[in-house]
Amino acid sequence: MNTTRFIGISLVLALVLGMSALSFAAGPAQTDQPASTGKTGKFSMLSPEKQEIAKKLHGEFRQSTAKARESLTAKNRELRNLMSAPSLDEGKIQTVAKEIADLRATVYLARISMQTKLAKEGITFGHGSNAGKGDGHSKRMKRKEKAAGKPNGFH
Repeated sequence: MNTTRFIGISLVLALVLGMSALSFAAGPAQTDQPASTGKTGKFSMLSPEKQEIAKKLHGEFRQSTAKARESLTAKNRELRNLMSAPSLDEGKIQTVAKEIADLRATVYLARISMQTKLAKEGITFGHGSNAGKGDGHSKRMKRKEKAAGKPNGFH
């Protein structure tokens, strides 16, 4: 009796896990909302005109930082190799680490420049490019602000 019960429960569990694996393999559900269709990515909530501006500026950013990003990948690989070498050359490691920091700064400044241009066009994404809904404040924070007599969103 216990063996058949164990086999039955195991089969049901395997079926449930198999079905959940299939649902994960299928990817996210598609809805009628433009943001979830994946056709235009993070710019999908913008008007078509703003999408074109955003795509253009993002393309310029990608093109202008391509060499720096390629170098960054190569330098990170070089640093990993140096760190895993049998004998560590601390001077070389420091030099490569500084080069990585400089490349990151170059890409970051270009990103800020792009975001500034986007903002001048009236295109903002809130707190990070995947800000989603809301203004970055939790319900709890809003209740605290309200209780303190602060207008919504002001600290």
